[in-house]
Amino acid sequence: MDDLQRILWRDMALYRALPVDIRGEIDKFVPLFLKGKQFEGKNGLTVTDRHRFLIAANAALVGAAQRVSCFASVKWVLVYPNIVHIDGEAFHVSKVVLSWECVEAESGQPEDAGSNLVVHEFAHVLDHLLGVSHGTAAMRQAFEDVERRLLGDGESLFREEDIENPQEFFASASEVFFTRPGWLAGHYPALYEDLHSIYGLDMALYLQ
Repeated sequence: MDDLQRILWRDMALYRALPVDIRGEIDKFVPLFLKGKQFEGKNGLTVTDRHRFLIAANAALVGAAQRVSCFASVKWVLVYPNIVHIDGEAFHVSKVVLSWECVEAESGQPEDAGSNLVVHEFAHVLDHLLGVSHGTAAMRQAFEDVERRLLGDGESLFREEDIENPQEFFASASEVFFTRPGWLAGHYPALYEDLHSIYGLDMALYLQ
């Protein structure tokens, strides 16, 4: 087991849950993803291989099944120890800003809040590249249903900020797909199947 596999096995719960062949795809994706990208630690953070490997492996969940050249369009990844006002942001397809506090916590316990910041931001990048948000009937119907529930004080794993627009909903639905897939498959089976098709992973099966 090399350093990459050792770090991912120890610190990324989803990596441990995936079948061996998919872990192998992530192992291949990570070095290709890291090539040509500038990681910059902000506010005193020193970026190490652990930072790079965990960010790249979470990005692999989004990009490995798509022909996006390992997100070659992303040239800069800015990593903050924590961000007070925003947890992360994707600037079109060239720059991604992340909070390491979120990345580390969500890699270790992805199911706790149904969140994965890296998945969210790279889903935005994927959407910019391929235009997948709001692109199917299931996505549109799920967006409308969640909007009705939230505006009517109904219960949902989604939050009000997730229905700001179809692009934000797609990124948030991608987070739920990877962290609470059983819930998504049960409540929005057609949306689950769309995301299964996009990402090439049957997360509800892996996280039974």
